[in-house]
Amino acid sequence: MRRHLWALMVALAILPSCTGSKTNEITALLAVAVNIPTGTEVAPLLRFYDTASLTPGSNAGTLARKVGEWPLTANDPIVATLFQRSTVSGGPDQIWVLTKGNLIRLSVAGLATNANPFPPVPPNAVNSPALGVDCSQGYLRQGVSSLLVVCPPPSPTSTALPTVWKVDLNNPTLDPSANPPLNLSALSTLTPLRFALDNQDRLVYLGGLGGLTIGIGTTRTTNDVFRDLTSLAGKPNPTAFPSDFIVQTNTANNTATAYGLYTDPTVTTAVTYLLTWDLSGTPAFVPTPDPTTSLSARFFAVGGPPLVLLGGPTVGNSTPATALARFADGAYRLPPPNVLDRNLQYSSAVLGLDQYLYAAVAGGSTLWVLDFSVPTENLAPNGRTSLFLDPTTNAPTVALAYVPLTQ
Repeated sequence: MRRHLWALMVALAILPSCTGSKTNEITALLAVAVNIPTGTEVAPLLRFYDTASLTPGSNAGTLARKVGEWPLTANDPIVATLFQRSTVSGGPDQIWVLTKGNLIRLSVAGLATNANPFPPVPPNAVNSPALGVDCSQGYLRQGVSSLLVVCPPPSPTSTALPTVWKVDLNNPTLDPSANPPLNLSALSTLTPLRFALDNQDRLVYLGGLGGLTIGIGTTRTTNDVFRDLTSLAGKPNPTAFPSDFIVQTNTANNTATAYGLYTDPTVTTAVTYLLTWDLSGTPAFVPTPDPTTSLSARFFAVGGPPLVLLGGPTVGNSTPATALARFADGAYRLPPPNVLDRNLQYSSAVLGLDQYLYAAVAGGSTLWVLDFSVPTENLAPNGRTSLFLDPTTNAPTVALAYVPLTQ
């Protein structure tokens, strides 16, 4: 009898590992970018939160625990952030910050979940960091040894070319004599455009409106790789423009896949135009999900695989872009509607090494944290939690970055 009782106790002890639950064993900070109005000025801040206190089951309650913050230059609002592992053995990891007028690279050496006092803002490592253009709609994309800095025109449907730099990760500069913006004149008929870098540091682009095209490089000669999208099944209307574009690399075999999202301001139902391309064959649009799912994706989460799509603020007269989903095995996998409201819109999201998705709700400081170690469609209430990052001012979250620490 005692032998059977012992076997039962062992089975109960290992049960959590058989049901998809897990513990957060990675020490990391979540960097949260906000722009705080202070009278006639704007105070941009990078706030840091211990991820161990944010995850479901951490007993954090509804208020996130901030461990420190970095104030940046006043009246230069933060637009985007990106975490980068050091490319030099033993060198410090970095966090890139794109503001309306500057590119900033900050070392995260010395950051800790229990730092007291919290380290001051390190010096900017970018030479000649001034952009010289309005980058309020800008974004960052990392390649192998380069960073892509993209400053589109203020309107997402503008046919003007963006200003784009390819920055060396080891010698970052925006000095026009050493690193001028890329010449994109050969792509001028394909605007509006979105850009990314592939696993060979090549520029990859996605065109919209009348020029539905995907391709590689800055020219359009017979030696270049590009594909026309206008004849593909499931394509959006000619009124659509690309709202997000990324390249994900499978580290197991070093193959890359480009993913693009289109937004059509004239469509009034929930629709997601997701394009996939292996950078060589024929691209394909994934069939849009059933409108009853309420998924209308506008942007991708940082990190992965897996690929995570989210709805964001409405553009033009388009239907509200709502819900989030994991894209896996050719299908959209959404959390059950009784676990996560499918009417939510998001401003930023990042998938951490701890297999949690951190998703900021648009227009405020609410953060949802979801356990992505289990199939998304099977997410249970104890696999998600929501917290307030700024209960005092409810400052909207602009961008998120997951910062793993070496301690």
